Amino acid sequence: MKKLLFSVILMMCMLIAVFAQDVPEGLYNEITPELSAPPQHKWGDDILITNQNIGGMDFATDYNSGSIYAYQNTSHNSTSDTCFLYKSADNGLTWTKIGGIQLNENGDISDPEIIITDAGKVACVSLNIETTGERVIRMREFTDTTLMASIWEYPTTAADTVIDYDIDYSDGYYYLTYTVYDASGYWDICGVTCHEDSNTWTNHTNLFDNAFAGAEPRISAGTGGYGYIAFIENRLTAGVKNIRCKRTYNYGDLWIGSVPITTDLSGQDISDIDIACSKLQPEIVWTTVQFNDFSTWGYYLSTDACSTSNYEGVIAAESGYEESYGTVESHPVYGWATFAFKSDSASNHNVAFFYIDESAPANVRELQIINDHLATGTYRPVAGNIMLNSAIMYAGWGPTNLYFDTYANNLGIDERIAVNDFNVYASPAVFHDETDIFFVMNDNSNVTVEIFNTLGQRVWSYSSYFAKGINSVKWSGADSRGSNVPEGLYFFRVNSGSAISSGKIILF
Repeated sequence: MKKLLFSVILMMCMLIAVFAQDVPEGLYNEITPELSAPPQHKWGDDILITNQNIGGMDFATDYNSGSIYAYQNTSHNSTSDTCFLYKSADNGLTWTKIGGIQLNENGDISDPEIIITDAGKVACVSLNIETTGERVIRMREFTDTTLMASIWEYPTTAADTVIDYDIDYSDGYYYLTYTVYDASGYWDICGVTCHEDSNTWTNHTNLFDNAFAGAEPRISAGTGGYGYIAFIENRLTAGVKNIRCKRTYNYGDLWIGSVPITTDLSGQDISDIDIACSKLQPEIVWTTVQFNDFSTWGYYLSTDACSTSNYEGVIAAESGYEESYGTVESHPVYGWATFAFKSDSASNHNVAFFYIDESAPANVRELQIINDHLATGTYRPVAGNIMLNSAIMYAGWGPTNLYFDTYANNLGIDERIAVNDFNVYASPAVFHDETDIFFVMNDNSNVTVEIFNTLGQRVWSYSSYFAKGINSVKWSGADSRGSNVPEGLYFFRVNSGSAISSGKIILF
């Protein structure tokens, strides 16, 4: 009976989804999903986090523990706004309300953002808008396990009069950008950084004078001290709105002169930008932008640290309808970028998704509409990632419920690792002592073999150079420290740099 059970499980595990979708490159291309066959929908039921009156939202993942945190503020008509924190320990399937993190008894709270550091600290950030007119950024930082000994930090002061801000994190540093309305009536772009072990914000500097009125700067940080700030300006281009970028390669100690991301956009009404660099290859940068007064949405790509950027085309999940409000976020461990945007159809607000691997940074994959509930046309859907999945958060409409969903049906394992770009298999697939993971190489290359548990946590990995032909790597059921892992289902992934394939194995 036991052997029969394992045989049945083995047959089920061999059913691996296969997909790959490349898109044409070029100027002003409209990128649409393949319509000749229904898409392979790998998104599960949207999970309701809360049905409070949403005023803003964000989420982040602790890549040490696998926990996911959602942060949202409630809107109370300009009085006593509160930001609440929620936690999921099961890949977003269930959520626990931790409690109120920030309370403003004298005005609004807006733009809640959350950062989880490499050390497991949780940083909750928001813009407080006081009834006195002060507009200041506040951040509360605490550990993964408790709210005790929380640290309040003040990246800006009341004198800054913050209009809008964005924050990111990499390699132990927070990177913050914001817009201020100065005494001369100009909109200025500012930047400031802080190490996570300090509560002193340094390198506070004015990065660009007289940006476009209402400019909303966006920031992204990569490894090695790379940081990028994108913003809209119309001063340097004779009244034509364009996107420019300020860059740092040394953790904000020095920001070099701004460079254009877009070229001449005469006649285009652009807004709602976002930017993300690959966390592993920070020279790869994606910048998203909304064109023509909320009608189309697309992205630019740079592979040389924003020295130059190429327009890749508008994105359309539903041809002929409005595409807008896009966000992008790169995975800090695996480097892919997750994109989310609002895609209308017949006056309904939907949420669309796609992702791009850094190995092919212009190729859109899995473009599809994913929301189970009607979305609002007010709030941007939030693109992000959990352990090995892309994930999306969005506000539902009527009332503004907060929903969360992940790629691969909340299983905790990203089905993208089952792409089968080249032949891989394990023998035996059901084993007790050890198994061999075989893969067929078309060329000589460095290869990484990884083992993941069902929570999406990597338990073992091996990297080496392999020759063209059939190769194999042996796994004996131990983690990277040599300790035996529990019996159960595991996933393996083989990455040659240019191709990725995977499969499932059972240890008993």
